[in-house]
Amino acid sequence: MSTRQTAGAGTLPIVTMFIVIPLVILGVAVAFDGRPLRQEIVVTALSDGNPLGGIRVRILIDQGDTCDGNGYDVTANGRGVAEVTHAARLGFLEVRAQSVAVCLPDKEEWILAWSSHHGPAPARLAVACDAADTSAPRCDAKFEN
Repeated sequence: MSTRQTAGAGTLPIVTMFIVIPLVILGVAVAFDGRPLRQEIVVTALSDGNPLGGIRVRILIDQGDTCDGNGYDVTANGRGVAEVTHAARLGFLEVRAQSVAVCLPDKEEWILAWSSHHGPAPARLAVACDAADTSAPRCDAKFEN
């Protein structure tokens, strides 16, 4: 009595493990464009070093150095702090760049006070702006991971 063996009967698990599974993982990474990161952006409005409460602040993310677009319009509290939290994305295969723009009001328009194009997204971004001169505010930023 002879038994017949077929060539390649044991290759399916090997193909699955070394080709199919990595392709699925790569597909998921590309589809979701990175892993999420809870990011806080805190803007402190000051006037000659003193907190400036009640001032409107516009924060735009991943739209370049512009005040036009979809962003977060928030009002600074009594301590001059305006804060937003959102889900930034970190790349899987490479560092994903991010841009953030902070705009302050001047009369009837928004003025770009500060902007940055950086990568990767920090967990916390603190921007302090002296808005004593609303037509030319001065800002400093601190990136924290």
